Amino acid sequence: MKKGVQRSRNSSEYAVKKGVYKLLFLAALGISLFQGCITVGPDYVPPEPKVPDVWHQELTEGLTGGEASIQTWWTSFNDPMLNSLIERSSAGNLDLKEAVARIKEILARRGIATGERFPDINADGTAKRARTSEDFFPPGVDAKGTDYYYRMGLGASWEM
Repeated sequence: MKKGVQRSRNSSEYAVKKGVYKLLFLAALGISLFQGCITVGPDYVPPEPKVPDVWHQELTEGLTGGEASIQTWWTSFNDPMLNSLIERSSAGNLDLKEAVARIKEILARRGIATGERFPDINADGTAKRARTSEDFFPPGVDAKGTDYYYRMGLGASWEM
């Protein structure tokens, strides 16, 4: 008899410990999630980074100062073959919008072609509730009430 009592006490202690561990885990999770929402203070001023105004070394040979032109960067190689390849590719490539439109068209055509392999299945249904007014029937006729109408339909077709 004492073993059964001991087991139930152990299982209840286990349940309590399990609940405490869950509570501690949820508290730690909540604290870690909401730490990012805490403000530093009302008078906090972010520190200014110390960055020099100019580069501290002289430019090495072959480099020029100022902004780099990336529109024609490949011309610095002085390669006529590379220049002709770039010109041919820019003249022959489609515009990005045209390429996206073609991809959408291909996906739509694939959807149509895939859809033709399966039957068209249609289902519809309606439910209607009608209540007859007391003024509809002549006096003495007790035919008032509420009527419910249900209609369901299912259709399938397969094009061969």
